[in-house]
Amino acid sequence: MNNQEYISFTLSETSKFKECNTIFNIIKDCKKNGTKKTAQFWLKRTPDCVVDYFNQSEKNKSWSLISLFQFLIEDLDVTFTGLELDENGIGRLDFEANDYPYGGPSSLITFLRAFGCIATDIDDGSGVYKVSWKSNFIFKLKKESSDEPKGVKSFFGRLFKK
Repeated sequence: MNNQEYISFTLSETSKFKECNTIFNIIKDCKKNGTKKTAQFWLKRTPDCVVDYFNQSEKNKSWSLISLFQFLIEDLDVTFTGLELDENGIGRLDFEANDYPYGGPSSLITFLRAFGCIATDIDDGSGVYKVSWKSNFIFKLKKESSDEPKGVKSFFGRLFKK
């Protein structure tokens, strides 16, 4: 069993992936080093289309840009291991949960969506799920069937496999 959690995604615009990767690497470095950045720092570096997305997100009672970035850095108990795009335009954000519960994938799915990276499936550590989008801000996860242990067995299997 692979202990690597991930989120796979497609892109609405390939050009936005570079911007996403730039901000992701800043978040990754802040998380690793325990560095905090000001709201002005983030607003200066974040593309306008992403700021607009989060302004709409707040109106839909979801994340704000600053609260999401702060959560990813300070509260999400994961180690980021990669953000890549393959030659077919399919992307993947890889991470390792440090403990369970780690905070769940919702914040990462929202982060990606703000950059036009539309999550399609995830492995959050308890199983593989398809992401079903209801709007630009609302999604549901549907568990895929597999031969692997489910529920609590899968959870404990991942905990003790490390």
